Amino acid sequence: MDVLNVETIPTAKHCRMTCSGKSCRFRAVRRLLLFVSVFLLGPYSYSESPPDGPYETFYSNGQLKEKGKYKDGERDGAWEQFYDAGQLKSKGNFKNGEGLLKWFDKGGQWLSTEKWVEGDEGERRLDELDENEQLMQRTYLRDNQPLRTEWFDEDGNLTETEFY
Repeated sequence: MDVLNVETIPTAKHCRMTCSGKSCRFRAVRRLLLFVSVFLLGPYSYSESPPDGPYETFYSNGQLKEKGKYKDGERDGAWEQFYDAGQLKSKGNFKNGEGLLKWFDKGGQWLSTEKWVEGDEGERRLDELDENEQLMQRTYLRDNQPLRTEWFDEDGNLTETEFY
């Protein structure tokens, strides 16, 4: 999936608090990255277990899409994702399913940094960090479905919460 129309992303019923500042300006981009992150990094539900060892997927044109490895059913070690023309899309390291992942545009410019943290009872947390690794957005997921998202301002204060 190389081009994604933000208008076609399904929305859920939710309630919203108001926001201000930097967190509002990047909301659309962050929602798109959240959708892409969950879609690309969460192909398995917690009831399924990918085989341990090296893992690779490819685009229909034969170009490498993603590579890494699984250990005990979770991402482990170095992971990379690529655009269909071969440019690096994301790069990170995982241990026991937790890790830090940096996203890049097709020109190699940094877009965002994500931190994945495993929780209890199949819950995961996705933190999106700015260029200074300050928390901008936090999303809680269960079975790769978002439960709620929180947005933070430049000072780390909670400015908005969205429930799904």
